[in-house]
Amino acid sequence: MKSLHFSGLVVLILTLGCSTVKDLGVPWESPFTGSFEKALFKTSLDIMENHISGYTLIKKTADSAYHIVFSNEIGMTIYDFELFPESFKVNYLFGPMYKKVMIKIFERDFRQLIYGFIYSRQNFFNKTLIKVKKGKDAWPSEIMLYNPGIKMEMQLQHMTL
Repeated sequence: MKSLHFSGLVVLILTLGCSTVKDLGVPWESPFTGSFEKALFKTSLDIMENHISGYTLIKKTADSAYHIVFSNEIGMTIYDFELFPESFKVNYLFGPMYKKVMIKIFERDFRQLIYGFIYSRQNFFNKTLIKVKKGKDAWPSEIMLYNPGIKMEMQLQHMTL
């Protein structure tokens, strides 16, 4: 009888463990849609054991794309992306970060942030948490993106232009 219960438990675990990945998206109201034009953020980026700080500029372009540039304090560009509704273009990505997995993570995270749809997939590397602190006006004073799978944390503090 015990072996029957054990067999049933093993079958149940294997069935649930091998299930297909489901999109558990949760919509939220992105501050980057509507009449948004551009925003400047003081940025802190921690990946694994590495820390980079600087400034991120997010600008909506005429062709409904978003141009996202992160440079450190002395002006060295860390990344320069263009996010289109249907595609993602890497204009520049700092050499050690130029890996397919990092490009996919940046695309997914910025797509979630800009277009306001949080993707929550059952995959260790795809668990990105986005927290937004509202400022005095409806605009966020601080945005935090955290991906525990690659130990990446990005904090964006809004600055006035």
